[in-house]
Amino acid sequence: MFPGFTDANKIRFFHVGNDYFSTVIDEISRARERVWVEAYILEPDHLGYLLLNALKSTALRGVNVVLVYDAIGSGNLTEEGLTHLKEAGVHIHPFKCLKLDSPTYGIKMWKDFFYRTHRKLIVIDHITYSGGMNFSTDYCNINGPANYVDSHARFEGPAAIELSTVLVETASLLKSMPEEQLKHMQIMQTKFYLRYQVTYCSMQSGLICSDIGFQHPETKATNPTSLEHVVDNAEHRCYFTTPYFLPSKRLERAIFRAVRRGVDIKILIAGKTDVIGITYATRYMIRRFVDVGIEVYEMYRNELHAKQLVVDQSLLFLGSYNLDNISYKYNMETKIAIKDPHIAVEMERKFHHNIQGSFLVTREYIAAT
Repeated sequence: MFPGFTDANKIRFFHVGNDYFSTVIDEISRARERVWVEAYILEPDHLGYLLLNALKSTALRGVNVVLVYDAIGSGNLTEEGLTHLKEAGVHIHPFKCLKLDSPTYGIKMWKDFFYRTHRKLIVIDHITYSGGMNFSTDYCNINGPANYVDSHARFEGPAAIELSTVLVETASLLKSMPEEQLKHMQIMQTKFYLRYQVTYCSMQSGLICSDIGFQHPETKATNPTSLEHVVDNAEHRCYFTTPYFLPSKRLERAIFRAVRRGVDIKILIAGKTDVIGITYATRYMIRRFVDVGIEVYEMYRNELHAKQLVVDQSLLFLGSYNLDNISYKYNMETKIAIKDPHIAVEMERKFHHNIQGSFLVTREYIAAT
C-alpha cells in the first residue's frame, strides 16, 4: 500500500499536549467506523481516564475499538480498571506481558523486556495520529508548563492509511488476538485503502500537502530514508532533537563524514531524563562529537522527549524512534519522513528556539562532570 513517499497529505502538528489530547479525544467521540490505539505509555491518570472513557463511549455506539498497550510501559493499567471497557465492547490487548512462571523465564524475560511496542499511534477512521507524546498528564500544561517537550502530528491522506497498517501488523503479532477479530481489522483496513485511494487520487490543490515516507523498524541503513543514508547525503545542515543520544556506529560514522564535508551538525539532547543512568551514558558519548566541533546543547527547563531530525531545510523526520540501540535493534517504532520545505523550515525555527534556552556543552563542562 502506497510504497515509498506519497503526496496529497494534510498534516497538522501539535507541540502542546493540551491541544493534541483535546483534539484526538474529540475526534474519537465522532468516529464512525474504527478507533485503533497502540500506546507505549497510557497512564490511568486524569488524561488516561478521559481517553478510556472516550473509547468506551465510542464502542457502545457500535464503532470497532481496539486498544493495544505495552505491558511494561503501561504497567500501571490493571485488568480491573479495564473491565468496564471490555464489557462495552472494546478489544483490549496488552503487548508482551512478562511471564515470571515460564520455564524459560531468564532468557525469554530478557528478550521480552526489550522487545516493546514504543509506538504512539491512534487511528480514527481515515485519520492517523503519530509522534512522540504518550497519554499522560506529564505532557499537559494544566498547572504550569508541561513536564515534557514533545511533538505529535495528525495525518490525513495516503500516509494516514499507510501508517494505519502498522496497527494491523501489531495485531497479527498478538497471541491474545482472536483470528476472527484480526481478519475483521484486515478487511476494514482494505476497505479504507480502496475507498481513500480513489479520494486522494482526485484531490484538488490548495491542501497542505507533503510527501511522506514511512520506514518499518526492520529496515535499516540500506533504506533511502534511513538516518545514515540521509546524513550521508546532507549538503548543508542536520539538526537532531533527541532525549537520548546513543547512536549506532553506522550513524556515528555518517555524522563524522558529514562534518568532514562541511555539513553543519547541531544536536539538542535532554539535560534531565526519565531513564536512570542515560544522562551519563549520553554525556560519555557526546564528548567525541564535541571534540570535532559539533554543537551539542542540553535542555534543562523541561524534560526533552521529542525525536526529530531536520535536514537541509527540506526533510523532517519525527516519530517514536530514539537514537539508541534499544530503538534500533529491539523496539517496535515509527519513523516518519516528511519532504516539505515549509514544514522543515518551520521545524528548524523551533529547533533554534529550543536551543536558545539550552546549555551549550563544552569540553570543560564534560571534563568537570
